[in-house]
Amino acid sequence: MINEAFQVAEFLALDKDKQFAYQLDLKTHLDYKNVMDYAKEEAEKEGKKKGDKQRQLNIAKKMLGQLPDTDIARFTGLSLQKIAHLKSY
Repeated sequence: MINEAFQVAEFLALDKDKQFAYQLDLKTHLDYKNVMDYAKEEAEKEGKKKGDKQRQLNIAKKMLGQLPDTDIARFTGLSLQKIAHLKSY
């Protein structure tokens, strides 16, 4: 707490131009951090979507030949067209 008070006092001791430059630098730093945090969050969401889709495909491949295509589609959420495509491999 005392350290924070010293930091505030040091900031207030700066002239107006240096305070402005400091605030501008701080804003730039925080903007960059927010952009990077957002990018990381979006990348994690995209990775989860890809992982979920891959999991659906793996489950469907295991079901091929054991269940009707309509059941596979219902259980996995894949389209009948996608299931037919899997069968061609």
